Amino acid sequence: MTVSLDEHRLGSLRWIVLTGPDREAFRALGEHVRGELTALAQAWPALTRLRRHVSGSPGRDRLSAVRRATEARFGPAWAELAAFAAGAAVPLGDLALLNFRGDLGLVEGGIGCSDLAWCRERSVIAHNEDGASEDVGRCGLLTLAAEGRPPVTAFWYPGFLPANAFAVTGDGLVWTIDHLPVASPGDGAGRHFVGRGLQRSARTVEAAIDYLRANPSAGGFAYTIGDRTGRVVNVEAAAGCHAFVEAGAGSGPLLWHTNHGRYVPGAEPSSQGTSLARGEKLDSLAVPAEDPSPGWFLRVLAGAPLPDGVRAEPGPHSGATTLCTFVADLTAGEAIIAARDDDPVAIPLQDLAEGNPTAQHALAQLHPRSRPLAKQSPDQVGEPGGPDHFGGGVHFRQRPPVPRGDPVRGVHGRYLTEPTLGQLHPSEKEPLVLPDYLVGVLHGQRPLVHLTTQRHVGPAGLLSQFPPRARRVVLPVVQSAARRAPVPPVGQLVVVPEQQHPVIRIKHDHPPGPPQPQRSCALGPCTGLLHKHYCPGSFPRLASRIWFRPPNRMNRDDLGAP
Repeated sequence: MTVSLDEHRLGSLRWIVLTGPDREAFRALGEHVRGELTALAQAWPALTRLRRHVSGSPGRDRLSAVRRATEARFGPAWAELAAFAAGAAVPLGDLALLNFRGDLGLVEGGIGCSDLAWCRERSVIAHNEDGASEDVGRCGLLTLAAEGRPPVTAFWYPGFLPANAFAVTGDGLVWTIDHLPVASPGDGAGRHFVGRGLQRSARTVEAAIDYLRANPSAGGFAYTIGDRTGRVVNVEAAAGCHAFVEAGAGSGPLLWHTNHGRYVPGAEPSSQGTSLARGEKLDSLAVPAEDPSPGWFLRVLAGAPLPDGVRAEPGPHSGATTLCTFVADLTAGEAIIAARDDDPVAIPLQDLAEGNPTAQHALAQLHPRSRPLAKQSPDQVGEPGGPDHFGGGVHFRQRPPVPRGDPVRGVHGRYLTEPTLGQLHPSEKEPLVLPDYLVGVLHGQRPLVHLTTQRHVGPAGLLSQFPPRARRVVLPVVQSAARRAPVPPVGQLVVVPEQQHPVIRIKHDHPPGPPQPQRSCALGPCTGLLHKHYCPGSFPRLASRIWFRPPNRMNRDDLGAP
């Protein structure tokens, strides 16, 4: 089997997909990043501290012991690191020292992460990956596909085994990892190598628990693990100690974890870190009455730094930085990843595990810092697994028959030829965002509308393209503001009320704005929409026009202005 290496992007996050035998693949990976790794190795701040730490006893003795245990118990993973070092032309001893950094006792400069887990009707795992500020832009995703094993995609720090952040396997197993500081390491193997072995063997939550119990590590990791059945657990494995807690039932649906042991001894929080403060913040969360959406987890983990949230921001006393936030919706089978300062990107878990970048789509409306937490839209907006609830809208409980004729043709001047709405992912339906004064969004609960043959819905055949499903389709209703210019294209699904009575005249308090010409959308093929003026004071009936597929991503600058 030959080796293939392809580099893609998941949003702005680097994504390397590697196929082939383990050793050959890791050697090719090392060759691929040789230039950047050579420069990086000369500036690794942790390497200097680690060399100083193992220059004498007890650090030197601990390094010898953990290396012997690792080579003896995890030969394949050790061979992968050696092959990578050879390909990158970096000393294996340096890479081994970096990968053993949590197995040698307390070393200055530890970095922390934060995790949430939920299990009720919906099962979700969420994780903040916090690293050093110099890691921004250097890290990414690494997919490993070897013959005879399910593929796995993991967050990867160049120079390290891809086993210390989060991972998704082709069997549907997902886990995230938090560093646990261990002052007195055990006699097990290096924790990164234990984590890499987990990727190669476990296929269910139960198998992962058993594996971690049977393969103790010298240092400590806390794992939050879930699988396709919806089962979610926290497992702590530190210096030979092992304990786990399951989300749901007696422990409650919401679990959290930061960077200290909650269930095992010997992993006390660092006095110089923020683990306790982040833990207190997560522990103070009110348990949602209903299953929270992925957007809720994004906002909690990445919405704000301490004391208002748990996002890591570099400061005078710490260089810790939240590199990305990962949310795995096990029930929907979807992952959402938000790289630092970038819009979230959604991708099916299976496609993520297999290294298929074409399945991704942006979720700009879920950006955790787009609006203050208190002003966020309801959790369900634009997300899979439930109906979309806008401030005002028309609910379609059935697919209406195709109307006779085309009542929209006279407005648009041409037929709409966009792809079918059935090809859209539910999370691509975004709340309508419009410039001030162009249109008014009708707020308040509106009665459910059953579209019948007497109502004109166009263009012809459009609603019949909705996929058959029991769930409702909810769209915002917009009404043209009085004495305003026609509304320019906005690139969204909307319901436009028809005029109830013909307009006799319009009295202008000021000159009207110029009409907006039809134009092509820079984000892809679309059509312009010219609204008719509406008579001030009249209230239109709820007949509806629905128009074209929204683009994958809409920017406010694309909305135009009158």
